[in-house]
Amino acid sequence: MISTTCKDVAAYEVPIIVAKPWSEGGTTFTTTTDINTFYPANADLLRWQPQENRLLFTLFPIQHNPTSNATRFCSQMVVKVVYEAPVALAVSNVAPLAETVIPGAPISVTALLENVTDDLLTVTSTLTLLDAEGHEMGWQDGGPFSVPSDGQQAIEVGWDGTLPEGVYDLRLSLWQGDVLMGAATTRVDVVGGALTALEVPTATLVMSDTATFRVTFTNYLAEPVTVTAHLLLYDEEGGVTADLPSQTDVAAASDAHVFEFTWEVGASTGGVYAAQARVTREDGTAYGPLTGEFTVGRTLNDVFLPIVLRH
Repeated sequence: MISTTCKDVAAYEVPIIVAKPWSEGGTTFTTTTDINTFYPANADLLRWQPQENRLLFTLFPIQHNPTSNATRFCSQMVVKVVYEAPVALAVSNVAPLAETVIPGAPISVTALLENVTDDLLTVTSTLTLLDAEGHEMGWQDGGPFSVPSDGQQAIEVGWDGTLPEGVYDLRLSLWQGDVLMGAATTRVDVVGGALTALEVPTATLVMSDTATFRVTFTNYLAEPVTVTAHLLLYDEEGGVTADLPSQTDVAAASDAHVFEFTWEVGASTGGVYAAQARVTREDGTAYGPLTGEFTVGRTLNDVFLPIVLRH
């Protein structure tokens, strides 16, 4: 405890708990005592105890004298905590410069380094790329970076190479010589294309209408690719209303390709329907699904039969 700001307030008569076994009357209260000092004592206004990887602090901002009923309230208590840091260099705010990149594009990672020691730290970096199974796909060294004592330094490191489509972990390690000073991990998604739009009818459809749906696939690669578009229609209950014939075509390099589907509306009970689009590339890479809702009007009417009464 560094300091406290306390003052005496009005006298309060606070009953004292007398704890006894239940066989002897249990818990009772009294105002009679021979204690004539403030409780807790000044030395006990702050208590602490370790709990796994942390410390639990308990502060007592109120003191009371049970004989005089004098009461003291502390409006400010200043505590200083001295501890040993488990690492000399804290690594935080690790993030890719772009969360999604195309194959062949450079990958960059930014991070904030914090030096918790009293000395200047100079470190180097290693950026390691791991695939979804944890296999190492490549690495690249960077630096050196200097971080002032009790200070921070923002850094940016990169990797130049070509990765197939997929999600990759980016593990940033900071070294001082052969000693690992800190590490952190982020993630990047490498994509060669995307299902970028699904257009559905905006007006309510009725029986015999021809509905048009447009599925847009964008090819991010520098060469054309052959892709197949699929479109499923679901009714309000989630049942498949139509599995429209798939369409295969070539998407030009660095361009968007639109597939157009049509559907003849039949008799139905109507409601809010859903269209779900998927696109697959000839190498098996899948994109989507992308879902859009549209409305179909009720076309099945109730039938009322006349009742004929005969005597």
